[in-house]
Amino acid sequence: MKKLIFALFVLASLLEAKFFIGIESGGSYSQYVENQDSLNKSNQGRRGSVYGVYIGANLGTEHYFARDSMLFRWFVGAGGDVRVGYGDLNLGIDFMGTLYKNETSAFGLFLGIEMSTTLIGESSDFGGHVRAGMSTMLGSHHRFELYYRMLLGGFQEEQYYQIGNEPYGSTTFTYYRHYQRSDAVILAYKYVF
Repeated sequence: MKKLIFALFVLASLLEAKFFIGIESGGSYSQYVENQDSLNKSNQGRRGSVYGVYIGANLGTEHYFARDSMLFRWFVGAGGDVRVGYGDLNLGIDFMGTLYKNETSAFGLFLGIEMSTTLIGESSDFGGHVRAGMSTMLGSHHRFELYYRMLLGGFQEEQYYQIGNEPYGSTTFTYYRHYQRSDAVILAYKYVF
């Protein structure tokens, strides 16, 4: 009987949920360390920064409570930095508080967490981001957001390339570039069904 009541509760909450699909884009900032390995002697190379463009898409559901002044949402998405050359798969949750609401629009602030895993690259690392931003709902279907996504930790991607030709007697140098995943400022649009 308890399982039936729980299943009805879950079904009712999904029926009350509003589904959304969204796109997002923004500027990102990544740091890297480049190491050189020559004849198995590794040395610390240079450090640098790369500015890139983040592009992504997501879908999920929104759940309103507290007389529609609070919002909980979850989402899954995919995105990547086109300059650095990585892609990731995301799963996240946000909590939003509505600061202003009238018949045609609403404005609020949100805070959330996003966990990601790498899709492209030689490593498949796992890490997370904190998301904080503002959201404006226009009409009943159009949500615009501006937020900052800050790295929690754990992301690195390794790229390498070789210079040299051993069969002809020259030394082979292998360069390793370790990217730390980027923080980003993102503008997003979500269509809410």
